[in-house]
Amino acid sequence: MTFPPAVVKTPIDIGNVVIILKDGEVEGAPFQTAHFHLDVKYNDGSTAHRRGDLAPHLTPAQISALQDFMSDMRIKAEEELLPGG
Repeated sequence: MTFPPAVVKTPIDIGNVVIILKDGEVEGAPFQTAHFHLDVKYNDGSTAHRRGDLAPHLTPAQISALQDFMSDMRIKAEEELLPGG
């Protein structure tokens, strides 16, 4: 009897790409974070879910642009949703 051959899984497609941006405050300290969720589809029909910190995958210019975007969205939300905004 022989051992079964090793199954080689090859990524063949990227499914959903989800980016989560947070602009918040914890105990009076402001923070911003960016995370990703990726679905990687393989040749055997399976899907792996990859998640992590997005920042190491961004250039300094991209980080700055996202920080500005999040700040703008916070200002927009405050102006449109809070009383007296």
